[in-house]
Amino acid sequence: MACKRVRVNSIYHYVPVMIDELHPPIAVGLGKLKSGDIVRVVNLPGCPKANTMGHAHFQCNGGEFGGLCCTNSLLTPSEYADHLRARIAQIEANRCKTPGCDNNGELIMGMRAALCTECIAMPKQ
Repeated sequence: MACKRVRVNSIYHYVPVMIDELHPPIAVGLGKLKSGDIVRVVNLPGCPKANTMGHAHFQCNGGEFGGLCCTNSLLTPSEYADHLRARIAQIEANRCKTPGCDNNGELIMGMRAALCTECIAMPKQ
């Protein structure tokens, strides 16, 4: 897998890839960073520069050190907008089209509930 290159002092959205899900940056463990938050890539003295081995150090929350993450987890604002559009399209594609369905397999019809055959047949993700 090719690692994307990032620029120092540029703004990115943090959207973790698998390696950052398995071994998250320190800010995630402290509850200071979540998917979609804005971060700034920095070079720290005495540490490898950004893009070395596909990783970069970053700051979050107005200059507070956030940790080290894979550069593929850092999306530009336009890439992040595309990511959100794709997620919305995926959610819409998995939504049940039956009127009155709550997407959990039940049809709400007045005071009684019935099973939605379309939801039951759809594979769960």
